[in-house]
Order: sequence, then C-alpha cells, then structure tokens
Amino acid sequence: MVTAPKSNTLLFRNGRKNILWYAVFNAMGIVNLNFMNRWERLMAFRLLRAGSQSFSKNMMILAISAVALSVSVMIITVSSVKGFQNGIKSKVVKLHGDFIIDDAGNTESAEPRPFSNHLPTGKNLDEVLSSIKGVTAVQMINSKACIMKSENELDGVVANGMNSEEFLRSFKDFMVEIAAENTQDSISEIVTDSSNAGIKKTGKWIYISRLQAEKLKVKIGEWLTLVFFESDENYGAKPRPKRLQIKGIFETGIDFVDENSVYVANDLIAPFLPTGTKYTKIEIWTDPSQTLEVGKELAQSVIPAGYLRLNTSSQYHRQIYDWLSILNTNVWIIIILMAVVAVIAVITILLILIFEKISVIGLLQAMGGKIISIQKVFLWQGSFILLWGILLGDILGLGLVFVQNQFKIIELNQSIYFLKTVELQISWYAVILIDLGLLILAMVSGLLPIQWIKKMAPIRAIRYQ
Repeated sequence: MVTAPKSNTLLFRNGRKNILWYAVFNAMGIVNLNFMNRWERLMAFRLLRAGSQSFSKNMMILAISAVALSVSVMIITVSSVKGFQNGIKSKVVKLHGDFIIDDAGNTESAEPRPFSNHLPTGKNLDEVLSSIKGVTAVQMINSKACIMKSENELDGVVANGMNSEEFLRSFKDFMVEIAAENTQDSISEIVTDSSNAGIKKTGKWIYISRLQAEKLKVKIGEWLTLVFFESDENYGAKPRPKRLQIKGIFETGIDFVDENSVYVANDLIAPFLPTGTKYTKIEIWTDPSQTLEVGKELAQSVIPAGYLRLNTSSQYHRQIYDWLSILNTNVWIIIILMAVVAVIAVITILLILIFEKISVIGLLQAMGGKIISIQKVFLWQGSFILLWGILLGDILGLGLVFVQNQFKIIELNQSIYFLKTVELQISWYAVILIDLGLLILAMVSGLLPIQWIKKMAPIRAIRYQ
C-alpha cells in the first residue's frame, strides 16, 4: 500500500510552482472535509507535474479554457438580461410611476375615459393620495386624442395635459432639446426655475418626441396645430384647433410614448372633458422601501370607489413586462448549453489523463492500491482543472461586466431595445449558483470516465506502452 511521506520536503523541492500547486490541493482538501486520503492528493499532484511536458498539458490548458469560457458566458448572460430587464423597468417607472390609477372601464385601444376627483367618502382624490405616507410624487394627467399638424404633415396623437414642472420632473433625463428661454445652464434647473411661470399662464407650449419632430419635419421653437374634436348637440364632432409652440423635444426609446404621446398644459385639455370629470390618469411614485405599504393603502382608499382601477407598473404596461419575462427562457438555454460544454471538456480531459497513465494505474493496482483510491486520484485532477476554469471564468466574466458598465462600449438601437447601451447588472447570488452548480454537475459527470479503471487488468496495464 502506498503511504504519504512523513515530510513535505519532496513536495517543495522544485520551488514555488510546487508550493502553489500543493496549496491549491490542500485548500481543496479542506473544502471537501478531507474526503480524499493524503496519498491520493499527492499522487494526483505528482501525475499532473509529470505530465507537464506531455500531450496532456495542452489538452489540460484547452479544458481549463473551455470551462473558463463557459462560466464567463453564463455570468455575462445573466448580468446582461438582468441589467436589460431592470434598465427598462426603471425607465418605465421613472416615466409613469410605481402605481397608475385610471377609469375601470378603460380598454387598450380606446381613448382613456375621464373620472371625477371626488370619492364616495366625500374626500378629494388628490388630497387622499398626497396624505399617504411613502408617496413621493403624484402626477394628475388629462388626456385627449387629437390630430397634430405642421405645415405639410399631420399625425394622430394623444395629448396629455399637466403642468410644466410635473412634466420636466419625469422627463428631465430624456430631454434632448429644450427652448433656450426656459433653460439656465441645465435641464434640471427648469423644474424650479421661475421662467416656467409664463408658460403655465399662457398654456401655449407643447413637448413632442424626436420621432414626432422628424415625422412632422419641425424644430424646437416652431408652431404646431392640435385639432381636438368636441361633440355638439347633434352628436356631431366640431374641430377645435389650438396653436402651440414647441418648447422641448424628448426621446424615451419607448415606442408607445415616443410615437403616440405629446404633453401640453392642463388647462388646454380641461375644456374638452365631460362636466364633473377632472382626470384621465394619475401616476404615483413611492419610496422604494415603502412601495408595498403604499400599494395596500391605495387599494383601501381607491378601489372602494368602484369606478377606479389601481394598477402596478407591471399591470399597466403588461406587454413590456411580458416581453421581458420571455428573456428568462433564453438565459436558461444559454446556461444549459455552456454547462454541457464545460462537462464535455472535463470528461474529455479525464479520459486523456487516464489513457496517458495506464501503466501507472496498473503499477498502483499491483502495489495493492484500491480501485476507488485510484479513481479518486483522477477525480482530484479533474477538480483541479474545474476549479481553475471556474476561477478564471469568474475573473473574465466579472471583468468584462465592469468594463462595459464603466465605458459603455457596446451600444444599442434605442428604438428597438429601449436602451442606448448594454446595461449589465451583477447578481452575486447567480454567480455563486453558477459556480457551485457547474462544480457539482461536472464532478458528478466525471464519475463516468473513471469507471474505465475498473476494467483494467494490472499485468496488461503495466505492459501498455
């Protein structure tokens, strides 16, 4: 029976490389709670060193590279999908709030129905919302379908009425142009700048998207005509044109906003709403730590009214969130494919190592070594390759994520993907699961090639050249 040496002198004879390799194996022994005997660890270490000048060296490097590539691809995939999903969700919430209140009878294809500000309890809706703890902002919106016309072009849109401060608070991160008379060095100052007072009084301003500006061939400072239609006593529709000046151009990257929505003063829409109604939609922003509590409070305050509907962001923008959830399927497909690549790499290198050391296996059997102990020698070698591959894969994957987040190298077509650049978000929980899952899967798969050792006859194995 082969026994471990009493001293580690031989192990350190060849210098720093031996020390590093032994440290890795010793650490693995601790992690595995001394699952392997000392001689098996030492033999695995010696066989790897002995094969450093052989064909197996290049194959071992290739196997480590395959595992590293698989791990890095899995990390980047999870980070990109998570970052993409959260980036779009954050944009939608920034634009339209955590909760949206609208008429319970609204449908997706029809013009939004207005509702009253008075609740059955006798309180005003805006006062109730403002008094709820955890609500950081409330935006009251009037909406009316209309035709937007320039000198030579026209387009059908929904005009959303709100005051200028509310609009710029939500859209300041998405403004690409704004009238010079309304700015003082930065867009963020417009929210509190007194120069907005003139705009609110006259109500002659309009904010449109870059897509609409290109379609209508207009620029900032030019005038547009909005044509509203008002029902008369004969159930007809009278056109009511309004001449407005373009005060700003925005770009959100979200189709249904950039294509269909323009923003005007509240008092421009109010005359076209039925008597007794005031709003068509209310958007509510909350403190992230109190979103759940605010939702419960809103449900108790608003839903009993009967004619109102409380929506979360995911419910109101169901199509966007459903599309994002489909991406999770793609993640699992990529993870499975990369795991298969890593497992095949480990199985292949184990077969190569076993084939290369057939005579050594026969000698160990002749000296009384147990089959299971010899198998453990090669499992140690497989675990070494696997752990180095996982470590290098983590470094490569996390490094590429860091580089992209810092320098925004990869850009996207915002009109298709809603975002200007690829956003990556690291999930340490996912990284740990990837590492542990791949480690367990590959080591279990490594049990298959080492079964070949059982079929070797010691005499024939020793004579094998």
